[in-house]
Amino acid sequence: MKKSEIEALSAELPDELRDRVKLPIVLLRRRELGPGAFTLLGDEYEEYAFSKVLGDYAGTFTEFQKARDSPTVFYKPQVSELTREPRVAAEFQALGKAAGLVAGPQLRNMGTLGGNLCLDTRCTYYNQTYFWREALGFCLKKDGTRCHVVTTGKRCVAAHSSDVAPVLITLGAEVEIARGGERRSVPVEAFFVGDGIHNNVLEPGELVTRITVPAAARGLRAGYQKLRPRGAIDFPMLSIAFTARVAADGCQGATLVVSAIAAKPRTISGVEAIVSGRPLDDAVAEALGQAAYKQCHPLINVPYDQDYRREMVPVFVKRAVRMAREEWTA
Repeated sequence: MKKSEIEALSAELPDELRDRVKLPIVLLRRRELGPGAFTLLGDEYEEYAFSKVLGDYAGTFTEFQKARDSPTVFYKPQVSELTREPRVAAEFQALGKAAGLVAGPQLRNMGTLGGNLCLDTRCTYYNQTYFWREALGFCLKKDGTRCHVVTTGKRCVAAHSSDVAPVLITLGAEVEIARGGERRSVPVEAFFVGDGIHNNVLEPGELVTRITVPAAARGLRAGYQKLRPRGAIDFPMLSIAFTARVAADGCQGATLVVSAIAAKPRTISGVEAIVSGRPLDDAVAEALGQAAYKQCHPLINVPYDQDYRREMVPVFVKRAVRMAREEWTA
């Protein structure tokens, strides 16, 4: 940058913010994400400065802040950042909890939010050694022509295992996808498809570049619960995300998502009718748990008993509702 450009940029920042931009602005090249992919180290001040340098934003810093206050855009890549991000703690507690339950500390520090969203599906008959899979005759997901989970099935049912995806669905979040100079956005719910071989809409050469939570998600009461063998590291055997908009006269709407039972997260139907005008009490939690129980039928696509996992569905739904209720009354 020329000296005149730096001076002009500095003049646009309010006096109290000029000392907050940390120079130099550091970009990390992310070869593993493909050509032209970088991570920007910094906060909104550095993001604003960098956007001005690239010519992506022509407005003032105040306008930039207002634009950021509309949807919440997660541009910090590491999953661990979500557990420390003040906006997440204040407005999207369940998302922060889900992020904190991803794998272990080392992977959370290295793994990205987009990476967890795009996490490959898992299956008892796929996540094995080559010798093991060859002896069985392989499977639909890799090298074979038969599904060992649903023997008459024609589509892979390997389990979706992302922790953050169910919460993002309940928040109405969107995913920005880019390839070259083209960009498109899809709701997180529509990002997934029911095919365990490739369970999202990404096409060759496309990358997830941004995840946006709409302003309407602020004020939602939310809960997330995860069933796993150990208290850390493990993928979910079952995961539940729940959000509700609560007013003085009761709930005005809610979303319930169950995941880790099929190739894509399942949004439970009939939730609005159950919660409408009612408080988030034990009776509502019980009704939601039974609705999810009727609609969810875990398979043997992960190495845990499917009957036990199904019996845990209403238990963990009630826990997620309780988490949302406690956030409401806190």
